[in-house]
Amino acid sequence: MINDFIKIKDVDKETLEKYSGKLPDEYLDIRQEHGYCTFISL
Repeated sequence: MINDFIKIKDVDKETLEKYSGKLPDEYLDIRQEHGYCTFISL
């Protein structure tokens, strides 16, 4: 499993909307903690 940490300020609104609620099959989860988005890919 790979964890990619991306600062929210570096992620555009369209990307946040794309991954919030609807996740592509290759992603298990997306979380926002301490100003970071965490993408957990299979």
